[in-house]
Amino acid sequence: MRGIWDDTFVGVDATKQNSILTEIADQLHANVVRLMVFWVDTEPQKGVFDDTYLATIKQAITAARAHGLKVIITTYAPPAWAEDTSLWKHPPGGFAANTYQNFYAPRADAIPEYGAFARHIARYFKGQVFAYECWNEPNIFWFLYPQQVAGDKYFGVRTYFAMLKQFYAGIKASDPQALVLAGNSASAGFDDQSRTSPITWALWLKDHGVLKYCDAYSHHPYNVGPSASSPGGSTDLPQADSHAGQHLGICCGSSPRPTFT
Repeated sequence: MRGIWDDTFVGVDATKQNSILTEIADQLHANVVRLMVFWVDTEPQKGVFDDTYLATIKQAITAARAHGLKVIITTYAPPAWAEDTSLWKHPPGGFAANTYQNFYAPRADAIPEYGAFARHIARYFKGQVFAYECWNEPNIFWFLYPQQVAGDKYFGVRTYFAMLKQFYAGIKASDPQALVLAGNSASAGFDDQSRTSPITWALWLKDHGVLKYCDAYSHHPYNVGPSASSPGGSTDLPQADSHAGQHLGICCGSSPRPTFT
């Protein structure tokens, strides 16, 4: 399987949408496309779901499937009502204190609400989504902050694991045939307050039984910065006018790698 992340075809007119999907399916020869669904946009108030937002996503899923593409949905970005607002007092560098950002960890008592959100979207999209990813790159502060707190150097991964359990139960309750992908780690980290290395992340999850709560483990294996080992030859990707150059990687769930033994 060959997958790509490109959700620029969501919410655009039919002609542009068809052009983007034709490029993805016919020129890039992908058969899986990855879309984002934001918790904050889906459930801006606790228990109040914006089905108009989800209808836009659903239309895009239908269009992608018409082009022979399977769809992976990645969810993240907690709404303000679910976040631990005490964390707002100590933001990462460059961010104002006491201001909502969509990367702060949810409160422990709000994590079950993430499961309710998962149940809702899986019921809404039932039978149309190949797999759901629990969060995007949660081992870095852009998506889950903080990674460490005083007295708990595994705060980030521990919080993520609690979220994954709720997410898995929610998805499987509404659409048991859909796959659940866990991990979803970025390719770099230094085991500090801002970033957890992907190997630390993966091993902690393995040691705590992650495979009970997912169908596959996902990792984003892209290079960080220039690399002397990067291929120098041409590729079959379109050039600067491409709609589909945002993120290329492996589509986990179709290959025996990576696996835990």
